[in-house]
Amino acid sequence: MQGTNVNKPGQHGYGCDTTWEADVCRLNTKTTGVHYVDLVIGAVDNRSARLAILRCLERTSTGTRYYLDLGNRAGDGQVVLGEVSTDKRKNDSVWRLPHIGEMFPELINRKLDNVEDDLPSCSLAEALEKQSLFINPVVSLFASNILWQLFTKGEIEHHGAFVNLDYMTVMPISIDQEVWSRFGVVRNGKRQKVRPLEVA
Repeated sequence: MQGTNVNKPGQHGYGCDTTWEADVCRLNTKTTGVHYVDLVIGAVDNRSARLAILRCLERTSTGTRYYLDLGNRAGDGQVVLGEVSTDKRKNDSVWRLPHIGEMFPELINRKLDNVEDDLPSCSLAEALEKQSLFINPVVSLFASNILWQLFTKGEIEHHGAFVNLDYMTVMPISIDQEVWSRFGVVRNGKRQKVRPLEVA
């Protein structure tokens, strides 16, 4: 887990006054104590870890926290910057950025971690035999660019992107409620409980 916290001493990054401090810890769905984290960068290779990050951020006492998720398969991947609101809220902003669990609820269904596929973990050396050499750096670059724009300009027009190296395409994810609705995201002013998508 990587966090930002302007109240703690750390290193300055991106050429601005944002103070960073990495906080290394193991998370599960019962973990507490991440209330001071403003941003979590998730570069995990299983659904259990995504669900753990989401549930930890939902248990913060107030406000919302940024959750930047990176994921990839053999030749394509996605980057999604979302905001996770505390589960103590009853209302929700209609412009809160949807996170990976809202847009792709199957990616937080830990039951699917047991389903075998032919794609190795991005952390294994043998992954290079089955996935593009450049998919991890490309996804990381898009994630870094979102943070660069957010920290240096104070605003962003897109909160994610889909990248496909096989077809040499990039599809940005606009901050647009109509776009979000295509992914099944509900924005009606009420906080929606995010549940993993059950797949038969």
